[in-house]
Amino acid sequence: MKLLIFDCNTFSYKLDHKTPVAEEVSEDSMENKYEHPMVAFIAIEEKDDESVIPQVAKDVQKLARKNSSKLVVLNPFAHLSSRLAKPGIAIDLLGKLTEELQKCRDFKTVRETFGWYKQFKVDVKGHDSSQIYREY
Repeated sequence: MKLLIFDCNTFSYKLDHKTPVAEEVSEDSMENKYEHPMVAFIAIEEKDDESVIPQVAKDVQKLARKNSSKLVVLNPFAHLSSRLAKPGIAIDLLGKLTEELQKCRDFKTVRETFGWYKQFKVDVKGHDSSQIYREY
């Protein structure tokens, strides 16, 4: 699993077009904007399984607390790897990570749509832990 994490002033997106493995979405979820989120761009890889979830969740929680984040956005982002998990496995693991992070009461966690190309804007803060890469 690979994560590129940004502590942001704002993060917004608009769904552009589906890939063959795209989740279905309602018309009202085609775009969104978040204020002051910590955004984790995530690629689930073929080697990943449930055993990685506790460590990833622990690290994301630690970073969210360090950055005083009240919102964590999990954004599927296949572009971080050339060895991706099958879509069903990736969606399952992303769901399990979301559930694990939602147990933390220090911040809210939301998961964005899987399998879509998105137009997005990211306004990243510039402090020492605002731009982090992790590989598990």
